[in-house]
Amino acid sequence: FFVSLAFILSIFAQRRCNYISVNQDLLNTGDGGVSHVIGEAGVFCWQDRVGNGWRYSDGVNAFEEVQAAQSLSLATTVMGGIAFTFFLFTTCVGYPASVWLLVSCIIAATAVLEGLVFRDMFNSAVCTVSGACSLGTGAKCAISAMTFWTVGALMCCCVALRVIGEGPAENNAEEEEQEQLLQP
Repeated sequence: FFVSLAFILSIFAQRRCNYISVNQDLLNTGDGGVSHVIGEAGVFCWQDRVGNGWRYSDGVNAFEEVQAAQSLSLATTVMGGIAFTFFLFTTCVGYPASVWLLVSCIIAATAVLEGLVFRDMFNSAVCTVSGACSLGTGAKCAISAMTFWTVGALMCCCVALRVIGEGPAENNAEEEEQEQLLQP
């Protein structure tokens, strides 16, 4: 549950244009070279004060920190997707403790990357130039996602410890039970 919720919140936070709310007038260039006042900025796009969405274009308005946040965001999405897919199969497959620990590390790293995206967005020129940024809906979702990623990582560690505590004899007994149920 926690990993699924974290994955959905993470995608929602990073793919929308409302990660940061800009509270002062800051101009950015949209398509066609026309300048617009930034209202909100996301990881991959920004909105002007009227609500029109714009993608960051190369050179003109692609802030260095935002480009770093975009790369980290893609890594977060890939790692989170791996963890999400893993949990889709947990009801069908019994994993050994080493796999649970590996997934726990992946989830913990995803939480850290989510935090780095947050840091890069608030250290970007959008915030340092205007000096008046506040949490947008995307940033609030990212904070929630970081929390759920962390809880998910801790829970995976607990499952790994439980699997280690069961030992191979109990695992074999469960497998034999499942095989007997499948036989006619």
